[in-house]
Amino acid sequence: MQWDHEIIIVGGGMVGAALAARLGQAGISVGLVERGSAPKPASGDYDLRISSLNARSLAFVKASGAILPGERCCPFRHIDVANQDGTGHSVFSAEESGMNDFGIFIENRALQYALWQRLEELPSVTCYTQCAPLSTMAATTARMLELDNGKTLSARLIVGADGARSTLRELAGIGVTSHDYHQRAMIINVETELPQQDVSWQCFTPKGPIAMLPLPGQRASLVWYDSNEATKAREQLSDNALQHAIETTFPQRLGKLTRIVARASFPIKRQHAKRYIGKRLALIGDAPT
Repeated sequence: MQWDHEIIIVGGGMVGAALAARLGQAGISVGLVERGSAPKPASGDYDLRISSLNARSLAFVKASGAILPGERCCPFRHIDVANQDGTGHSVFSAEESGMNDFGIFIENRALQYALWQRLEELPSVTCYTQCAPLSTMAATTARMLELDNGKTLSARLIVGADGARSTLRELAGIGVTSHDYHQRAMIINVETELPQQDVSWQCFTPKGPIAMLPLPGQRASLVWYDSNEATKAREQLSDNALQHAIETTFPQRLGKLTRIVARASFPIKRQHAKRYIGKRLALIGDAPT
């Protein structure tokens, strides 16, 4: 059978684009299906969606040939983890592990844009944007994928990388198990008087973890877990009141805040796909978890 591609990836976010770029770098024929448009470059204030790439993940991205924007990446060389009650405290150093750094913090959109820029350079990769799966069916030597733009594609393998509400997973009849923790995580981007260090800091409290992730320059991304009620109340605080709450809760190394840049929260739930693979189908990223 003649396939349109060896592999089709549904979902052009960080995970799907990274896999497409790595396969394309190896000369494998890839079709990338993305519901939205090609991403735009990151500029202005930093986005709330920040990811940590450890050394192995960073090496995977770089092996695809993607060039990350250094001015929007923040390496971290220390990890500071503690319990609020003082029963445990550990500090890890990249240097002591024989590494230059543990990885980087980068905006999701900056990483996605860099990967898509690389995809445009790879002749074996075809991007199908502004379209989504309608149906999928497995045959003996291929899996078919019908799109809502009228096109039908075939491949030896189709990979679902389309997030926690994966359309491909649902079309393949793969269910999920889930658990609601009845908590919310508040994400707050701040600017500070002091340049941020190269330390990823996390503290475990009875109400959930809080974390400080350094960003380039005098910026940081804060993560604050708490109950639904407490988090929603915190979201209603004025910038001055929220600044005071942050400065009394987060470590002194954060320094005085000069600006609350942005804030948002989302519910914390656990989800797992009942199967990660099907006939000529696999799930990766948030699609199965």
